[in-house]
Amino acid sequence: MLTFMIIWVLTSSVSWILARISLKISRSPVTFIDLLYVLIPFLNMISIIFSMVYLVRKYIQKKNIKVNWNKFFRL
Repeated sequence: MLTFMIIWVLTSSVSWILARISLKISRSPVTFIDLLYVLIPFLNMISIIFSMVYLVRKYIQKKNIKVNWNKFFRL
């Protein structure tokens, strides 16, 4: 499941980058459909990242692993 999500994030990010490049190349004014081509893969990528974080947190809770989040996220 996690490998599928990683592959999905990679493909959606590549499609997002390609959509951005195609918008920059085209000389015509940007339409709503063009914005959807950029927005849908981007939102897809964000939702997959949030679901991956959720699954990892559930796995940590299930295995009863103690994590010091303050030390983990320290700047």
